[in-house]
Amino acid sequence: MIVAFLGAPYAGKGTYAKMISEKHDIPTVSMGQLLRDLSKENSELAMEIKSYIDKGILIPDEKMLEILENELKKEKYSKNVILDGYPRTLSQAVMEEGKIDLEVVILFTTSMETIIDRGAGRRTCKDCERIYHVKNIPPKKEGICDVCGGKLYQRDDETPKAIKNRLEIFEKNIGPIVKYYERKGILKRINSDPPYEEINKIIKPLEMAIGLR
Repeated sequence: MIVAFLGAPYAGKGTYAKMISEKHDIPTVSMGQLLRDLSKENSELAMEIKSYIDKGILIPDEKMLEILENELKKEKYSKNVILDGYPRTLSQAVMEEGKIDLEVVILFTTSMETIIDRGAGRRTCKDCERIYHVKNIPPKKEGICDVCGGKLYQRDDETPKAIKNRLEIFEKNIGPIVKYYERKGILKRINSDPPYEEINKIIKPLEMAIGLR
């Protein structure tokens, strides 16, 4: 079974993918992390990925699909897998047809207020990259990482203005994808507005939507 988790930045798709993965022993594929890992290798593919990044251009959809197909050939994905944040464009969704058999697509719906609160409150350690939140996951000492003592900072793309810009791009891309999967009858929506301490309000409906017990 292949399931795709889609949602705006800070909608929680990565968090819930990890929770479902750990609880039900289902591996996940995050295209962002996969590309970062591949770019560190000493290979032609790594050089190709780096060339796109260095030029500041998007990796072509054909190449993205090729990379994903090769990754899914690994034995650990032979039964079930969660795609975290893929596809990101209608072109990617259409190109999957006949190549990647998606059974369920989960769209996490979240209010703009919640997204901005989650994103703008994030702080990242400059040394170990551990993530905190000024309200939800604060460090023991303000501005200092609990783990390595590194300085915490706010990324440029996590200011309220930057987040709003990212949301505009997301909304522009997600609309056609939603309609595409609705026509196929495999799209299901999960409200991910509830805070972390009310996680069961999300996990249980999510498990039912995927068909897990």
